[in-house]
Amino acid sequence: LTLDSTQWDIWVNQFLLPLIRILALITTCPVFNERAVPARVKICLGLVITMLVAPYLPINTTPLFSAAE
Repeated sequence: LTLDSTQWDIWVNQFLLPLIRILALITTCPVFNERAVPARVKICLGLVITMLVAPYLPINTTPLFSAAE
């Protein structure tokens, strides 16, 4: 299994960035912000939502480390 930088960029743009946004939303949501909901449940919910949403997102072609113009 070989991965090059373009495959990593696609993976990060397609899955990791939406996962971070969804997890931020879940952790700040008042319903899930209680201590009664374990962190493992929040992470699993974030992963499930990301896997459902990610195929419908447009592909971002902006490189991760691009200079602002």
